[in-house]
Amino acid sequence: MPPSDLQPELFRPGWGTLPPYLAGRDAQQHDLKQALACLQTGVSPASGKVLIGPRGNGKTALLRWFKQEIERVEPGIDGVWLTPDKIPDLDALATELAPPERFQSLLPDTLSLSLGIGQLGWELGGRPASLTRLLAQRCRKTPLVVLLDEAQNLGASEGQALLNTAQEISVEAPFLLILAGTPNLYDKLNSLSATFWERCQPIAGIGRLDAGASAAALERPLAEQGISFTSEALEEVVAESQRYPYFLQLWGKALWDQARSAAEPTGKGVIEWIDMAVFAAARPEFERSKNGFYAVRYRQIEQSELLPAARTVALAFTERESLSDSEFRQAIADALPEKPSAEMTKTISSALQGQGYVWAPPDDVMLEPGIPSLMDYVLAKSAL
Repeated sequence: MPPSDLQPELFRPGWGTLPPYLAGRDAQQHDLKQALACLQTGVSPASGKVLIGPRGNGKTALLRWFKQEIERVEPGIDGVWLTPDKIPDLDALATELAPPERFQSLLPDTLSLSLGIGQLGWELGGRPASLTRLLAQRCRKTPLVVLLDEAQNLGASEGQALLNTAQEISVEAPFLLILAGTPNLYDKLNSLSATFWERCQPIAGIGRLDAGASAAALERPLAEQGISFTSEALEEVVAESQRYPYFLQLWGKALWDQARSAAEPTGKGVIEWIDMAVFAAARPEFERSKNGFYAVRYRQIEQSELLPAARTVALAFTERESLSDSEFRQAIADALPEKPSAEMTKTISSALQGQGYVWAPPDDVMLEPGIPSLMDYVLAKSAL
């Protein structure tokens, strides 16, 4: 393939970047497409959608994919991307979901507008019912999908208002709320609205990929650039990635960089095969990126004073693939000099899950490592 036809950055590992091929999420994509089909008929889906998984597994990428799907729909459906920092209060939430410059004609009698930082904003007077009335009128005009990332960080009042509004509006007008967050989202939703939580089934667990999807995440984009894998090299890359989506993208970048570098003397743009020699040449780049990633995670665990618990949990997993909640809590207790209170154990448990160190998929009660080799890294570094 001529160099001019090549993608300059085929793989772009980062926080939430949409990969060149979104592998292994067929069930979740099908479920979201069905919800979109409901909205197209002017009807809300039966419930909102919840995506839960440790960081780096592709929740944000899946949201970005769905945002693109929404933008392709005719007649139009609006998709609003939110993070909790954008909605510090009820007025900000209303302004994000129904921008006054676009929907001022829907102004209910109970609402007023303010002008701040050069922009119009709604003033709800702290009344969640006003948000419901405003959005109901807005959704009757154009169906709305709200994609809320990092939902575990929702404020209590804003979260409660959003969840209650979502339930009420979906009966009256086409509306869909999608929440994506770390395993801490379980506790957040339980504290905000048990009704919303119970009805959002099935909960989509966004964890590591299976071997086939992991291979496809690399094979398909590279095949489009004229590059194939030997079976041995592909097997090694999948094993080294641990089927963790972020690591797959790191491997893709390292292999892509090496494929172009190795082909430079030939003037062909890229090599035709990734074999064990190319794998070995690309490995140092992957290892540097992986170790940098682990160093950041390690510091976060250490600064949060979670390192002793992280170490004993890692030891508990050395000969086990999963732990029950009681076994996990016992491992935490073993790290502390005195018997901890139930509240302290719960706090540490929640913090480790928020870090993506462990998690329980929605269809299981057993906890598993977020990334197995992160535990190996914690054991090695904490022993120094």
